[in-house]
Amino acid sequence: MPKDLLKVGFLIVAFLFLLSSAYSETKKSPQPKIEIPENTWDFGYIPENEVVTHTFIIRNVGDDSLFITKVRTTCCCSHAPLLRSRLGPKEKAEIEVSLNSRRLKEDVQKAIYISSNDTMARFSSIFIGAKVGTQNEMVELFPDKVWFKEGEKNKTLWVKNISDSFIQISVPGSPKSPVDFKIDKMNLNPFDSTRISFNIKEDKFFRPFKTSLTLDFSGAKKIRCTIPIRTIGDK
Repeated sequence: MPKDLLKVGFLIVAFLFLLSSAYSETKKSPQPKIEIPENTWDFGYIPENEVVTHTFIIRNVGDDSLFITKVRTTCCCSHAPLLRSRLGPKEKAEIEVSLNSRRLKEDVQKAIYISSNDTMARFSSIFIGAKVGTQNEMVELFPDKVWFKEGEKNKTLWVKNISDSFIQISVPGSPKSPVDFKIDKMNLNPFDSTRISFNIKEDKFFRPFKTSLTLDFSGAKKIRCTIPIRTIGDK
C-alpha cells in the first residue's frame, strides 16, 4: 500500500510540474530578437587615402520592440551611424559602415559592436575587411576612384584585364543614390578593357555623398575591388 501511494504521489507531482511549465510557457512575455542577415563584408582591394562604404541590414524578428542602445567601432578609421535606434516587430534598419584607408596598410580587419535589449544577444558584431592598395595581378582600374565636382553629372572609369585568362565581372555591391552606373562588358578576354559609366541622377540641389561600387573578377583566380565614389571636398 505505501508503494502505491508513493507512485500516486509521484504522478501527481509530475502532472503539476508539466501543468506549471505549460502555463508559464503560455504566459511568456514578448521579446525582441536582433538579426543581422549579413554580418561580414570584404571590400577587397581599395585605394589608399580613400573612404569605402557598405550598408548592412538589422532586423527585429522578435515580437517586441528592439532598441539599439550603442554602436561602437574599433578604431577611428571606421564609422557606423545608425539612422533608427528603435525597431518594432518585423521592422528593419540600415547601418552604413564606412572605412577610411588613410594610415592603413595591406590587409585590414575591423569590427563594429552593436548593443541592444535582446536578452539572448546583448552584443552583436559586424566585421569588415580590405586590402589597402589596388595593385593586383588580374585587373587594372583607371582611375581607381570616382570624384564628382559640383555641377558634374558623368564620369568614366576603365577596367583592363591584365592577366592571360578570361575574366567574368559580377557586382556584389552597388552604389547608393544618387549614383547610377553601367558596365559595357561583363566578360573580358586577356588584355581586353571595358568602360564603366557613372552618372548622378537629376537633383536641383548639389548634396555631398560617399558611396562605393564593389566588383568581383573571376578567372583563373578570383579577386574583389571596391571603387570609392564621392563628391570632391567630402572626405
